[in-house]
Amino acid sequence: MADIFHKFQDVFYRIIDAPDDETRNAIIMHEQMMTADFVGTLRNIKDAENRDIASKIINEARTGTHRRFADELAAFDAAPNRAIGNRAIDSLLVLMNEYASIIVQVKNASTREEGNAYIDRCLE
Repeated sequence: MADIFHKFQDVFYRIIDAPDDETRNAIIMHEQMMTADFVGTLRNIKDAENRDIASKIINEARTGTHRRFADELAAFDAAPNRAIGNRAIDSLLVLMNEYASIIVQVKNASTREEGNAYIDRCLE
């Protein structure tokens, strides 16, 4: 699974290494909000009325809040046609949903160790 979540390794390690539960919960909450925001951005790109609008959304995302995905966003913008770009967006949406699911499992784990075990499986 590590190849799926390589973009999130830094976040996973920050969660594991958080000095206390309050910090850990703040990191998790931030990741949930960022994930929801990025999913919304991807949907906005996909639903844009035309390529110029989609490109504007992409450029704002890759130079701003969602720099982590600059390569993927650039690939959407360079796609030869909308259908190819939308398939790539759909693939990334699947990844983001998987990531969101892991974050929820970590957040809802009954113990910190159980939450860390979910993360460890992603890093294997």
